[in-house]
Amino acid sequence: MKEIVRNPDTFHKILVMTVTCADYKELLAQAFDELLDLFG
Repeated sequence: MKEIVRNPDTFHKILVMTVTCADYKELLAQAFDELLDLFG
């Protein structure tokens, strides 16, 4: 959780994806990729 607070850009990207993505499977895949990049 601390990583998300330290990197608000990633949190913002995931938040925007939840609003704009029509397909939940695509949303999960994209969010997973973002979180992998964030946590290394």
